[in-house]
Amino acid sequence: MIKNEYRKLNDFESKLLDRLLENPFPGRDDIRDQIKNCRVKMLDIGVDNYGSIEFETDSKSFAQVNQRVPLEARAFEDKVPIDVLIHVVDGKVKELEILKVDGSSIDKMPSPSEFKVTIRE
Repeated sequence: MIKNEYRKLNDFESKLLDRLLENPFPGRDDIRDQIKNCRVKMLDIGVDNYGSIEFETDSKSFAQVNQRVPLEARAFEDKVPIDVLIHVVDGKVKELEILKVDGSSIDKMPSPSEFKVTIRE
């Protein structure tokens, strides 16, 4: 049985978050502050988890975002979209959701630089 305990961000997660947070948007700096010393664990969503994580942070920062998912990013594997969304709940970064839209497995995750980021207004 695999333990799903809180841990530090791994290298890929850290680089992906850096990519997602490159461009300014309302709440971005507070989200950066929150993830600086955060801990994460895999989201418990069953067999279709592509690497989605839940955040735990002690940061006092409050991210005033316009909506629960202030940005999303998309890359492709064999022409099938892989989406990444940051969820913010009550001013705190809550989740980094990763999904392949057709539900198939991800054989080779695109590099963070391959993701095109869209800020939701």
